[in-house]
Amino acid sequence: MEAIEAILEQSEALVRQIANDTFAFVSEVYIATEAQVRQVVIDILADESGRITVAVILAALIGLVLGAILSRPTKMPQRTPASPSPATPAPPVEQVPAVVPQPRSPTSVYRGMLETRGVPEEEITGRVRTFAEQIDGFRQTMAKLAGDRAEMVPLVEQARRYLDNGDFEKTVSLLDSLATRHGEAARVVRDAARAQFGLSAATQEFMGDLHVALDEFADAAQCYRQAVETLPDKPANGLVSCLNKHGTAAYSAGDFIGATASFDRVRKILEKSLGIDHPDVATALNNLALMYYEQGDYAAAEPLYRRALAIDEAALGVHHVDVATDLNNLALLYMNQGNYEAAEPMFNRSVAIKERNYQLGHPSLVTGLRNYAILLRSMGRAEEAATLESRVDAKPVVRARPPAANGPRQGA
Repeated sequence: MEAIEAILEQSEALVRQIANDTFAFVSEVYIATEAQVRQVVIDILADESGRITVAVILAALIGLVLGAILSRPTKMPQRTPASPSPATPAPPVEQVPAVVPQPRSPTSVYRGMLETRGVPEEEITGRVRTFAEQIDGFRQTMAKLAGDRAEMVPLVEQARRYLDNGDFEKTVSLLDSLATRHGEAARVVRDAARAQFGLSAATQEFMGDLHVALDEFADAAQCYRQAVETLPDKPANGLVSCLNKHGTAAYSAGDFIGATASFDRVRKILEKSLGIDHPDVATALNNLALMYYEQGDYAAAEPLYRRALAIDEAALGVHHVDVATDLNNLALLYMNQGNYEAAEPMFNRSVAIKERNYQLGHPSLVTGLRNYAILLRSMGRAEEAATLESRVDAKPVVRARPPAANGPRQGA
């Protein structure tokens, strides 16, 4: 250990000597010219003792650097902050309160609106009170306006906020937009549903036609009734056709009440759509009168027959075959009432019109001749009746037939 300590002391003395020499040497180099410095360095490195000196200097410097690194503390020492010197307090800043808009109540806005319109104060008080009582009802109603459509909820909520803030103009505008959108959606659904109902009704009507062909009138009437219930009111012509079919099938099945209801509904629809003096209205009146006639309600049937006759005479002319049918029906009613004097001229005129338009043997002419012959026999005029009956069995003669104004209607 003593030897090591001696070596360390010698090394330390050597290092001091080298440091002193190095300082003197560097000073000399610093004041020398550049060429001189280069030459001094070369001379030092050329000399063996100079090289040793440089090596020792470098080793010493490296040791100093390593020692400094190893001796650095791992943590920076905590520095106690200096106590702040008391500062002069700043003058207080005056606080300006923020302006927050106050929500308007619908009743106050309503009052202001009435005042602007010049409504007397005594009237304003009562109207504002009534309006305030209605507000809750308005809100409850608006809550239901979205229905089951989620996309409408934001519109309804916004409209409610406008109402609560007394912005009635925006409330109405938004509700108008809501109604328009609901209407557009409803029309799409309605049109699709109407098409499906139409197909369903057409199927029921076709089934009724098949039952009629098979003389199954009660089943036919049921199918036609279901078709009527399924059909929409528009277009009216499809509904009228189905109602007429139902009335005819119900009449054939003995359901006079059901038939009467259908024919009366047809009359109302045609009067509304075509006018009260249209020939189709006369046909509906004849059918309705026949239902009352079959039930023995002559008092209800007579004015209907008379009105049908007047419409056809005015619209079609006095020589039209539809006029002949009207005359025949009214004559039958009078004959069944025992009023032969009123029935005879009507049968006479009806047969004359039919002979003018039909050939012998035509079913409508044959029916008219037989009805007239029955009346004449009831009146004791057998010879005249026989003459008419002979014409019933006569063979038709080929002759030109004047065109009918509107085509013949089925009937006697």
